Amino acid sequence: MKNKINILAVVAARGGSKGIPKKNIKKLNKVPLIQYILKSLNKVKMIDRIIVSTEDKKIKKTVADLYFKTVEVHNRPKSLSGDKVPLTSVVKFVANEVYKKENYKPHIVLQIAPTCPFIKPETIIKMIKIL
Repeated sequence: MKNKINILAVVAARGGSKGIPKKNIKKLNKVPLIQYILKSLNKVKMIDRIIVSTEDKKIKKTVADLYFKTVEVHNRPKSLSGDKVPLTSVVKFVANEVYKKENYKPHIVLQIAPTCPFIKPETIIKMIKIL
């Protein structure tokens, strides 16, 4: 029997975009942009946790309304919400927080952007298998 591999997907969805404010919840074909990637991630059964990291109340509400049973919303501190903060810093922060608070240690952490709505579940599965 194989040991279970913990796979965490972190979706960093900042509300303060300068180019297109609130772009992560703007509608694309009448659907909030973030919904596309969350739908794909939910189809990948290998992933045991999906966390959206945001400081924005509207993004939190959108995610909670759509995916309250399958996606966790993580409150991103203001220090990690600026335009110059690398996404890897946000993802690392989230992974460390869930480890400290819940002793959950992912073997694989996926950094997925809500601005990539056309990533298919099959592509995510391929990424995991490569890792």
